[in-house]
Amino acid sequence: MEMWLSLITDLGFPIAITLFQLFKLDKSLQDLKDEISKLSMEIRDAGK
Repeated sequence: MEMWLSLITDLGFPIAITLFQLFKLDKSLQDLKDEISKLSMEIRDAGK
């Protein structure tokens, strides 16, 4: 039982941090995609 507790303690924190960073990165990438789409539409409209 102590081995499992140690394993969860040692691995749980890095896994939690990794998941947090992945969700944060996903949000940032979505925002970047939206801004690139807006810029593309503005450039296209400016050429008309």
